[in-house]
Amino acid sequence: MNQKKKLSILEFSRLTGISRDNLRFYDRIGLLCPEQRGENNYRYYARHQLNSAYLIGSLRLLEVGLEDIRHYSAGRTPERMLALFARQEERIQAEIARLRETSEIMKLGPPWPGRPWPTPTARCWWRSAHGSAFFSVPLRRRG
Repeated sequence: MNQKKKLSILEFSRLTGISRDNLRFYDRIGLLCPEQRGENNYRYYARHQLNSAYLIGSLRLLEVGLEDIRHYSAGRTPERMLALFARQEERIQAEIARLRETSEIMKLGPPWPGRPWPTPTARCWWRSAHGSAFFSVPLRRRG
């Protein structure tokens, strides 16, 4: 490979927006390995690797996991991309549901004497967060 066509890790990082630490990590796990290692053990990337780096960066912005990216990168097809997006959509919807439930629990606040728990999940959540579902000192609502 011609010296002019090589990109150092710094140049590659600047072009892709992927940090040098992440590029080193991707190299270690075999997700995006440099085209060549110099005699000084420096990493050198080829320009054709930019597309793979842009793909990885884009998928990471969508919070796609590294194993899913690795699986997709092993054989890119439209079907695999659609399956990847479908799995990610399921994860997103599950996270939205979890966050909505958490928000509802937070709106309700802790239990007050004589006030029942709104849901079994709220009771479990409060116990895990505070160690007990009940207080020794009565709490008063503000406002």
